[in-house]
Amino acid sequence: RNNKRNNPVYHKVESGINYRVIRGGSWLSGPDSVRCAKRSPSPPENQYDVLGFRLVVSRNNK
Repeated sequence: RNNKRNNPVYHKVESGINYRVIRGGSWLSGPDSVRCAKRSPSPPENQYDVLGFRLVVSRNNK
C-alpha cells in the first residue's frame, strides 16, 4: 500500500464531486477488474447494465 499507483483503493478524483464506489467488475471486465478488492469511482448519475451483484450457492447445499 506504500505505492499509490498499485494501491487498489487509491483513485484520483476531482474534489467537490461526490462519486459512488463500484466494487469488483462485471462479466465484461478483464481479470484485474473482477477482484473483490477492485474499486472504481463513478458519478452517481451513471448507470451500467453490466454491473450488479452475484449470488453463489453450493450444489451440495441441502
